[in-house]
Amino acid sequence: MQLLKSGNVRSADDFFDAALIFQHGQTMQDAQLALALATVASRLDPTNRDAKVLSADAWDRIMTRAGKPQWYGTQLVKSKATGKWELYPTEPGVITDAQRKAMGVPTLEEVKAHLAQINK
Repeated sequence: MQLLKSGNVRSADDFFDAALIFQHGQTMQDAQLALALATVASRLDPTNRDAKVLSADAWDRIMTRAGKPQWYGTQLVKSKATGKWELYPTEPGVITDAQRKAMGVPTLEEVKAHLAQINK
């Protein structure tokens, strides 16, 4: 936060790195700041796919923290009942698979296939 306040976050990489730190914060405000920073990073460098992915991750984190369904399908949770990883509920039809691909995140079917692999 000190680097942001002092104006020392300037490049796309700086904004991405700051976003990554805040993405792993504990509060809704951390997730919101991560989304803003990742968005700036992707605007400064439109070729930075990691920044686009992080934008989707941060948006989904905001939605899950608000107790709402996620849009992109980037957030997984461990079931207390089964001990297996599950896809946090998604809002159907809000984001298409083409939009997911454009953001660099997997389709919901790809996420489900990944879950099948890690839950073996």
